[in-house]
This record gives sequence, C-alpha cells and structure tokens, in this order.
Amino acid sequence: MPMEAPTTAVAGETHTLTVQIGASAAPLKLALPAGELPPEAVLPTLNTLVDAVVRQAITAAEAKGRTMSCQSGCAACCRHLALVSDVEARALADLVERMPEPRRGQLRARFAAARRRIQDSGLSERIAAATTASAQDLRALGRDYFRQAIDCPFLEDERCSIYADRPVVCRRMIATTPAAYCADPDDDRVRLLRVPMSAAALWLLTSDDDPPRPTAMPLPFALAWAEANRSAVPRRGADVWMRRFVERLAKAQG
Repeated sequence: MPMEAPTTAVAGETHTLTVQIGASAAPLKLALPAGELPPEAVLPTLNTLVDAVVRQAITAAEAKGRTMSCQSGCAACCRHLALVSDVEARALADLVERMPEPRRGQLRARFAAARRRIQDSGLSERIAAATTASAQDLRALGRDYFRQAIDCPFLEDERCSIYADRPVVCRRMIATTPAAYCADPDDDRVRLLRVPMSAAALWLLTSDDDPPRPTAMPLPFALAWAEANRSAVPRRGADVWMRRFVERLAKAQG
C-alpha cells in the first residue's frame, strides 16, 4: 500500500495524505489535522482508510459472484472476541465519557458485567496471550469465547449503537455465507470477506520497541484499561501516525 508524501492544505490547518490502496483504484486523499496529536486523533482518518479497503474487497468479491450477508439486526459477530488496540480503547473511553447520563452509567455497567463474564469464563489466561497466539490457537480461542454468548456492551436491540465509531476489527468482519451459519461457532461453512487490512496494525501503532510490541485487549476491557493507563500519551504529527500505521500494517501482514 504505497503512500505519497502529505501536502499542506488550506492555511496550514490540515494536511492531505494520498494513499494508493490498489493498482486499479483511484488514489484516496485523506484529510489530516495539523499539529502534534495523540494517536486517537487520527482514528477517524484511519477508519476512512479501512472502509475504503473494505469497499474495494467487497467489489472484488461481488465480481466473483459472492454475496455479503451482513445486515442491520444480524449481530452474531457482536458476540465474538473483538480485540481492540490501546488507541481504540482510549477513543472508546472518551466516547462513553462524553455521553450524557443515564446512558453513560448504563454503558459502564454493561462493560463491568461483560468483564465479569470474561473473568468467570476461565479464558482470561488465553486471552492475555492472544496478541502473540498462532492463527490456529486464536481461532480456537475465538470459538470458545463465542460459546460464552457475551454481548458487546454497545450492542442494543441486535444493532451496534456506535456503528460510525466501531473498531477496525468490527469494520473488516463481513460474512459472505448465509447469516444463519454465523450462529454456530463450529459451523465450518462460514466464510469471511478477505480484507487486506489487519487490525493488528493498530495493536502495534504506539510501540517504539524494535520490533514493535502489540497492545490489545477484549473490547469489554477498554474502559478499565483506559482508566488504568492515564499516563502521558505520545503525540506526533498526524502524517507521522499514518505512516507508522502503514509500516505496522506491513509487519502485521508480513
């Protein structure tokens, strides 16, 4: 995914970053805020990039006769193990904090209940090692987690209540087989859309280690993690964060 150098836009208030996401696709121009920023400030731009990659994958799959079965009200994926990055955890915590009462308190209660369910499930040790687990072990963990039927705290009436702000792992999970198959974690007929955009790139984004070390957690732990990690958050230019994301993407998918 080659990336051109950013160019300054109107009055230096924003930058424009051009990303080529496919040989046949038109370059995608992304508006970036100026100044030194925490990484969560570029999440809206990253989400725009991810959505563009997903749309391209959908177009390619449909050209081969495959059908996307996901639709509003189909929420089996909202009970899967969704690992979110530290960047997304802080963004979700900020999102909940901005909500008025009583909704904020209701969501906090749902997060606490989901955390207790996870802690009581006996899967905590395996979940803690998920970022370095093999693909086979991660699939097995995902199936065992799904059997616990733990709703995402943001799930309401079988719909995502923060759809526009959902994490990358949710944005890229699209089934191309009948929705009925998704209800059974052992149904090997389920096929997901192949999206060349790993959520693990965000797990690595803030790490300055060489090689980068991942930071991720189950979504229900996001608020607690953000509360416990209020230490200084690194600040860089938005174009630097975007370049780091593309670099980390290459590592995550390599």
